[in-house]
Amino acid sequence: MIEAYNNLLKLESFISATQQFEALVVYLASQGACLEQHGNIEQYLQTAGNELLRRLLQGHLDHRATHERPRQSVTGADGIRRTYCRQSVPRRLATVFGEVTVTRHAYQKRGHHSLYPMDQELNLSADKYSDGLRQRVAIESSKSSFDETVRSIAFNTGGAVPKRQSMQLVTKAAIDFEAFYQTRADQKESTSNLLVITTDAKGIVMHKEDLRETTKQAAAKQQHKLKSRLSPGEKANRKRMARVASVYTTPCFERTPEQIIRSNKAHNVKRPSITNKRIWASVERSSEQVIQEAMEEAIRRDPDQQRDWVVLVDGETSQLASIEAELKAQSLGATVIVDFIHVLEYLWKAARCFYSLDTDEIEQWVKGRGLKYYRVNVLMLLQVCVAERP
Repeated sequence: MIEAYNNLLKLESFISATQQFEALVVYLASQGACLEQHGNIEQYLQTAGNELLRRLLQGHLDHRATHERPRQSVTGADGIRRTYCRQSVPRRLATVFGEVTVTRHAYQKRGHHSLYPMDQELNLSADKYSDGLRQRVAIESSKSSFDETVRSIAFNTGGAVPKRQSMQLVTKAAIDFEAFYQTRADQKESTSNLLVITTDAKGIVMHKEDLRETTKQAAAKQQHKLKSRLSPGEKANRKRMARVASVYTTPCFERTPEQIIRSNKAHNVKRPSITNKRIWASVERSSEQVIQEAMEEAIRRDPDQQRDWVVLVDGETSQLASIEAELKAQSLGATVIVDFIHVLEYLWKAARCFYSLDTDEIEQWVKGRGLKYYRVNVLMLLQVCVAERP
């Protein structure tokens, strides 16, 4: 280890990183650090540690730059041959550790854009943000607002991405979503497990100019608008409905009514894991188009319908009509199941008429009626499509 460390010191590209590491060790062994609480040491290491990682990355990039050899020429996708080599051309790269500089050769020809082979080797994007930062932005923005995304990245990493750039990165991250699934278009699943298709709708608050025309007209008819809150009916006219769909595979798993309602802890059972799950949504395409896409995905996985197909829905009438129409149009056979949780919500609404929410009686009443309706009126939960298997 000592010999390896001594060899590292000989690499000029990593001198800054080794200096930062030594400074960390010296501080942690100092008397001052020994008087600090662990939280302060933790915070120090997070900041100084990110700087160490940034310097290590910078050292690696500098090391690669020193070993890049000039080429006679470089030909781009446009077929133009660039013969002039300009060396040591820098560009910035924002990473999760902080900003670094990539130094590389540029190959040029008058009247044409420059090419950078090192950029291709490193798989750098046209903008300055690294793959790590892009991933963080995509994950954080899916959980909260863009403002919160900016704050979270600044707090948890050594990088920084402004709000406007965060929005642009999310758009870029989703641009090849459809193309990704096209690469799997010929894949067929070799399994006898259930093939499940599920679909739902989600209302998304939109800017007025992005509302559908009928919704925009309904919003314009609002007579009197309150200033301190939304007027009655105004909330419904601020959204566009996104159709969400999912297709996945799961083993057949039987449960009793008691296990589904979980009347006590003894009825809790471990459910099998689902696999090969695809989820997508759209506010641009109609509900019928998204449902058709879900059916096409299912056909791709089981073209001969050798497996049992299950369609899980919440019981919304237009949704059911679209699903049944698509099954008939493609001569598909499937079992359509109305999610019992949605049915159970009607029992909770009824229970509030008789009991207070903060009592045990309301929960027992819902469980009792739920078990009764589950056993006696199975048709309320299950609807078998009339379309027969080919």
